[in-house]
Amino acid sequence: MRVFVAIELPEEKKEQLVLGRKSLEKVNAEVKWIEKNAIHFTLKFLGEVSGSKVEEIKNNLRHAISGFGPFKINIKGFGVFPHYVNPRIIWVGIQEREKLKQLHQIVEEICFLSGFEKEKRDFIAHLSLGRVRYLKDKNGLIQKIKELNTLSFGEIQIKEISLMESWLYPSGAKYTCLEKINL
Repeated sequence: MRVFVAIELPEEKKEQLVLGRKSLEKVNAEVKWIEKNAIHFTLKFLGEVSGSKVEEIKNNLRHAISGFGPFKINIKGFGVFPHYVNPRIIWVGIQEREKLKQLHQIVEEICFLSGFEKEKRDFIAHLSLGRVRYLKDKNGLIQKIKELNTLSFGEIQIKEISLMESWLYPSGAKYTCLEKINL
């Protein structure tokens, strides 16, 4: 199974994000936009995992985060990865990131103890909205993203994490929740 640990968003928040990116869709760029139902926070991508290892991860995560408790984050501001010189990923940022970083560290450590490599890159809390395929008007895209940098999508409460399975199709990835784990 192709597996990752994520935070799923409420349906109304996903709809707001899709509406919020509409002005970016008008810029002269070919972008593969993430489908509404696929928008989520990835805490840890694990890759191909056996069924027995999935059970181990579920149990370890359940034990490790049982007392963590719910917390709130604010979704605000657009940006790009890796940088404005060569934008590849369009994302929305997160305010009030400290609890989210702490949760990520716990997930990272549990996965490491289960035999997965630690992520070498720093954790940057974000929601990917699209992948830039071809950019005709880079300046137009960058200008529009900078204009949207203060756009807020409001607060959400994080109450659980999900262990997800990913299926790759030519039309894009499809996700199935294997387990929800309460904070």
